[in-house]
Amino acid sequence: MRQRQGSVVLDKRIKTWNFFFWENGRRRSKKIGTVGQYPTKASAWRAAMPLRHALENNQPITGSSIVPTVNTLVEQYRKEKMPTRLDTHRGYESWIRVHILPKWGQNPITDLQARPVEMWLDSLSLLHPRVGLTFAEFSVRFGSSQCGSRTYQYR
Repeated sequence: MRQRQGSVVLDKRIKTWNFFFWENGRRRSKKIGTVGQYPTKASAWRAAMPLRHALENNQPITGSSIVPTVNTLVEQYRKEKMPTRLDTHRGYESWIRVHILPKWGQNPITDLQARPVEMWLDSLSLLHPRVGLTFAEFSVRFGSSQCGSRTYQYR
């Protein structure tokens, strides 16, 4: 059986990335985003990974079946819920950029489990109480996994 993976193509007229795939003998497409959102083909492929996984697992591809990544939710958090106080904003942004996104950014939010996140937080040798609070607050506000029995306290 042929590997089902789809393809990512740039529509140069309207500067959007599209994911093309075959479904029930018909060629279908889903818009991934604009060139502004995804400047390279590699970044567009990363954004299309949930579509590709659904295709490989023979799941129907619909708008609602796309599972957002942690990266997507962080962008939403930055726009909607990020604290506006300068010092708080700067601290949260630093922890998100340096610790959270490199480790968890490309993971679909449904793949996150409480225990691995908790173990990762414990493994950070320079753990400041705010990183745990930032990740826990992010998780609670966006409905992802709870952080188990861990309690975060200021030192």
